Amino acid sequence: MRYYFLIFIFCEIIISLYFYQEYKNKLSIAHQNTIGIIEHTLNITINTFELSNDDFHSQHADKLANLTHKANGASKEERDKVREELLKSFMSFFSSRKLHSLEGMHVFDVNGDSLLRFHERDKHDDHIIDLRPSLEHMLKDFTYKKGLEIGVYKESYRFQYPLFHDGEFVGSYEYSISFKALQKEMEKFSPYHYFAIYKAEDIEGVASIKTLQERYEKINVASKVFYIQPSLFHHTDEKKHFDYILTLEKVQKSLASKETEVIDYSFQGKNLDVVIKPILDINKKHIGYILVFVDDVDISELRYEMFMDILLFSLLSLMLLIYVRKQIRHKTYTRELINMQQDMLIVTDGKKLKDANYTMLQFFGFETLQGFESEHKCICDFFIKGNGYLQKDNDGVIWTDYILKYPQKKHQAKIKDISDNKLKIFELEYEVLKESAYLFIVFKDVTDEVEKLNQLMNQAYYDSLTSIYNRSSFEYYLGKELKRASRTGVLFSLIMFDIDHFKLVNDKHGHDVGDSVLIELAHLVSSHIRETDIFARWGGEEFMIISTTNIGMSGVFAEKLRETIQNHEFKYVANITCSFGLTEYILDDSKESIMKRCDNALYDAKETGRNCVSVK
Repeated sequence: MRYYFLIFIFCEIIISLYFYQEYKNKLSIAHQNTIGIIEHTLNITINTFELSNDDFHSQHADKLANLTHKANGASKEERDKVREELLKSFMSFFSSRKLHSLEGMHVFDVNGDSLLRFHERDKHDDHIIDLRPSLEHMLKDFTYKKGLEIGVYKESYRFQYPLFHDGEFVGSYEYSISFKALQKEMEKFSPYHYFAIYKAEDIEGVASIKTLQERYEKINVASKVFYIQPSLFHHTDEKKHFDYILTLEKVQKSLASKETEVIDYSFQGKNLDVVIKPILDINKKHIGYILVFVDDVDISELRYEMFMDILLFSLLSLMLLIYVRKQIRHKTYTRELINMQQDMLIVTDGKKLKDANYTMLQFFGFETLQGFESEHKCICDFFIKGNGYLQKDNDGVIWTDYILKYPQKKHQAKIKDISDNKLKIFELEYEVLKESAYLFIVFKDVTDEVEKLNQLMNQAYYDSLTSIYNRSSFEYYLGKELKRASRTGVLFSLIMFDIDHFKLVNDKHGHDVGDSVLIELAHLVSSHIRETDIFARWGGEEFMIISTTNIGMSGVFAEKLRETIQNHEFKYVANITCSFGLTEYILDDSKESIMKRCDNALYDAKETGRNCVSVK
């Protein structure tokens, strides 16, 4: 009897550990989904504002550049005339966008001095660059920037565009929206509540004392000091809720981290989450955190499910133990226990398969273990090669020894399901049966979970409209290619192209047709590039290609691509043309220098009549 009691206790431990791990996995997936939703919401919100500004930029950048060029080095009277023309040309745009959360529109000359504030038209010609690090960076690299920046009077999310006249940098302009405007838009997309807090050392060094007193409230969290804008709270109860969160030890620890974290807690009898996401400013400096209240969480259901599963399987274990005791004379208890598992299960000594449940045999199309062993020596014969997945031989170590050698790793194997010929991903959980030195290994199907995670990752790396790489992915691969070229001397080329007169397509046929043209163009180009090339949407109707060939071969390719596009009959607009800018890596090139050269080449192509390839 004592022997059976020990077996029951052992089963209880295994069952409890298994379902506790299940609970942790489900909780982790729920957290990752929440983070994914928040990241997606933030990106959508920012992109909404950015696309509106990009449209304006594509239409009016040349005129802004010409006027700014006139103002550089001009007399006060001439600069006043330029300001009058700027107001006459673009004040209506600013006024219309101001109704939709645009708070500031600012033009700067070549020295970083304020040429015109559309939101404060009487204040100009001040050397604002001394208070704005982002403008210093603009004068160094002449590239588009976006991000949050703390100012003297408030914090703003800024979209900064460089201005070029005849290929020379002549100034810049920006749009700005407050975090409160971002909060309002984000809460339209998801049912969460968003707040931003800023580190004291970053905001006190910039904002005026009057601004700190009137706009912000100082909050102390353990030994750290932050500032928050009280107007972000919708009501006093929300402020009390916020203050309570700051007293939680896990939250206090998270506010010293640079990683996004999800923290579970209870408040007024409800199970809730708070997501804490670091804020990087426009210059990639860590200046604070976004706190997101997630109030549609019900951890109690997961816990209840775990306890009920443990109770149910404990009762089943007890019933099974009683049954096994009755059947011991017939020696059937081991087989019944193993076959109760829904996941594939094997018992091995590390070299030879000792046992397997019916689920495993069915998966590979066998009725008996003997039938399996007559054709295969090991389940590892079915492992599909893949980066990060278990192989029969892992760096000279057989797979069973490998999982024992690295118990802290999450071991996964990729296996083809013979029933539908689809690949399945299994996560391995194991237990060493000490009395026999056998390995008790469970293959748990996690294919759905992996696919969901991959979907979230795809949203971060691919353009949602055209399904090719997005701007962030392009910048990442360009950085890698620059490092490789600098290290090995192997040349590569950069191609930038956009659709000629694309605005006319949108104006004549509507944005839905415009989107269709962008999608069809992306598919067309994708079918003509090599697997080693990187093809990405840069923004609007602009596209980029990184070609791992010299400029001669890339020039031939770009010309063929131009002709292919010109001769292609698009579904809704018949024919379109594109202008191409092309350049090649030269020694000590940076992202900024090669991009500027490529952009200048595209500018030349447009100046020479469009529908051509220009090389710099």
